[in-house]
Amino acid sequence: MKTYFFISLLFISLTLPNNLLSNNLQSLIYQADSLFASKKFTQAIDIYETIYNEEKSASPQMLLKMAYIKEGLGDLPYSIYYLGRYYQFTRDQAVLKQMNKLANEHNFLGYEYQDRIFFLHQWHVNKTKIQLSAFVITLLLFLTSGYLWYTQSSQFKSLMVASLSALFLSGALINVDKLLPRKGVVIANSPIMTEASAASGYIKHSQKGHLVTVKGNKDNWYRIEQNGVSGYIRKHNLRKW
Repeated sequence: MKTYFFISLLFISLTLPNNLLSNNLQSLIYQADSLFASKKFTQAIDIYETIYNEEKSASPQMLLKMAYIKEGLGDLPYSIYYLGRYYQFTRDQAVLKQMNKLANEHNFLGYEYQDRIFFLHQWHVNKTKIQLSAFVITLLLFLTSGYLWYTQSSQFKSLMVASLSALFLSGALINVDKLLPRKGVVIANSPIMTEASAASGYIKHSQKGHLVTVKGNKDNWYRIEQNGVSGYIRKHNLRKW
């Protein structure tokens, strides 16, 4: 059943654009794909992870293969992490079902509202363009309002209201990160501390596989929230979506 699920998704993902990968990565991709096809999964995942971690590149197909390998190796937190990254590209509902299945089978917490993953990803990827567009529109509205005021046009008041509304929206977009915190998968059992220090107070342990809300970061720590409990967890124990 697991194999059928991943094969089906791989077939779909092959129709997706692969323009995220630069030409100089193609030999590595070919090598890893050949190893994957030969079922030499541990060797394939080493190359895939090198590409992902060092080159900061990934296609939906590659992410799906990485998730498949990690699940087969029993590394479920990483499998869920890569499935989540795949979902951010495709919004494939079958992936959410698979993530829920794994989470329920292994009592991983925090996966109740997974559909937010897609929208959060789209915001964080495109926020600079959105904020810049809002700023340009606001500037144009104010310049037009100034011209209408100078010419004593009757439309000045209504356009000024629109300009002020756009200014308010632009300000809200600057602070939207506080309203749309990112999610992260705990990839190793880790203590949650009261401060960003190993010498601070211990709160509880977070089990690997849990999905937490990332509120911020400080030095080598993420400030997270899990089931109403807030604290700090080391960055190397968490993979952020």
